Amino acid sequence: MGGRIFVSLLVLFGVRYSACNSLPCDFIDSVNITDGLRLANGSINHNGIVYSPTYYREIDYDYEDFATRKYVPPYIRGCLCAVRICVRLCCRDNEHLAIGCTKADMVFPIRANVSVNASREMIDLRESPSYGFLHGKPCAQVYELLPQDSPHDEWTIARNGSLIIEEGMLIPRNQYCLAPRYNETYVSGLVCFVADPEFRYQLYPVVPSAGSHAYKPWLLQLLQWRQFRARGSNLFREKERNLSLSVALPHPDGMLISVPFLLMTFFVYACIPELRNMHGKSLMCYVLGLSVGYTVLSLVQLKVFPGSSISCAISGYIVYFSFMVSFFWLNVMSFDIYWTFKGVTGVRSTETKKFVLYSLYAWGCPILLVSAALVADHTELLPVYLRPQFGLTRCLYVENKLIEFIYLYLPLLILVFMNVLFFVVTAIRIFKIQCETSMIRRGDSKRHTKLDNDRDRFGLYLRLFIVMGVTWSLEIISWVVDNNAWIFYVSDVCNCIQGFLIFALFVLKQKIKRLIYRRFGIREVRQEQAMSSCSTRTTASTISSFNSSKSEKPLVLANNSSLAPVPSRRL
Repeated sequence: MGGRIFVSLLVLFGVRYSACNSLPCDFIDSVNITDGLRLANGSINHNGIVYSPTYYREIDYDYEDFATRKYVPPYIRGCLCAVRICVRLCCRDNEHLAIGCTKADMVFPIRANVSVNASREMIDLRESPSYGFLHGKPCAQVYELLPQDSPHDEWTIARNGSLIIEEGMLIPRNQYCLAPRYNETYVSGLVCFVADPEFRYQLYPVVPSAGSHAYKPWLLQLLQWRQFRARGSNLFREKERNLSLSVALPHPDGMLISVPFLLMTFFVYACIPELRNMHGKSLMCYVLGLSVGYTVLSLVQLKVFPGSSISCAISGYIVYFSFMVSFFWLNVMSFDIYWTFKGVTGVRSTETKKFVLYSLYAWGCPILLVSAALVADHTELLPVYLRPQFGLTRCLYVENKLIEFIYLYLPLLILVFMNVLFFVVTAIRIFKIQCETSMIRRGDSKRHTKLDNDRDRFGLYLRLFIVMGVTWSLEIISWVVDNNAWIFYVSDVCNCIQGFLIFALFVLKQKIKRLIYRRFGIREVRQEQAMSSCSTRTTASTISSFNSSKSEKPLVLANNSSLAPVPSRRL
């Protein structure tokens, strides 16, 4: 009886806890939309921004200074950062920054530099439909960036709403705020200071000075900023990356370098019948996935598709699907070489049947992953923090560690682990076979030739796996460590040259070149010329030899010719 009461209390507590914590986003990333217009489909229009039922909740709590929770009468709060790129303003819309937030009789523009691929562009955020504004200083103490005094203070708004400082240093949107200034064409960026027991310093109060700017003493300002940069102080050092997935992807020009080599590899294997076996078809599917992924991703980074549009979201799904296809086909090739050397008896299947099974796996799994992402994005089966949200703030999924891990790095880690396992087991098997090569050489030359061919193919796939494994392993490492810039550069270089490496591994081989010559008639022409030349030289040599013999031995030939009729005479 007591146990039932205890369970009931737990259930009631869980219901209460769930009701009070049902906001599908962080509180600091939400706004009060109680006074919004409720639409017929259940959505709420607040200040021109439409919140679907997925992105708002009725809650009964609030926070004072984003720190102390208190219960209040129920009201509706919407997740602004789920439907717009969030930018936090220190003051309200009709206020500007002076000694503090000062009221004005106008709404000031928010002109700021925003990140556009590898460059930046100055826009008015209020006029852009992609941006939404949170209000209120997110912390007690802030430090003003002064780009007009120091180039290290130059800042740009990233595509996820973070603040980029000094090439790749990102400050999350909950650790800074922007504030317009009266009669100025720019807005100030103010960054949070977080208490750190290892270094404490007293902030000077912000006081007005010449030029309507608020300055701290220069020496203290420089000292504090250097301490701030040295300690990190909740400053996340990241490289703004457009594949999330945050995948460190190279510049679109670099990716486009790989595409022609990948396409040439595909067409060579497609045009030559001898290469269209099971292994060649697997390679074709692999390079096709990489080609499509690199091409569409380059177009995304070049802003060919308008942001937050249907075409943008579709391109994001295509990029995700294409890279997943390449991952799974690499896994297929790893498994196939493992299965070849495993030497399973009693299992026989044709090349066609085997390729069909491989195709069901290598195409089916990416289809399931994309379908799961589509279902997550367009239904309410999962909470917001588990949805990839393709095409919301960018064409790919949102820049979120949990999302990136679930939808990209978890499948990638599983596949890389499987590939390593397959290759290790295969290498051990090859070593055992090599111990028996002497008997195989004396016994069955055909079997030995087949083993040599399989071993060569293993070496080829192993090199391919090393090329791709290093690239994606660096990708995973860069995602985990975040702050080692050299890893990003190495990963970028690998992505740029892997198309050429694949082309060199699978096309620039003597056997493949001979097949290309034969397919396009080049080899036959050369062979005919060589045979004709050889025949001419042989004929000339024979005639020359004959004449030479005749001149050197005339008596022998004369004697032979005179002796030839003798037997007939005797008869």
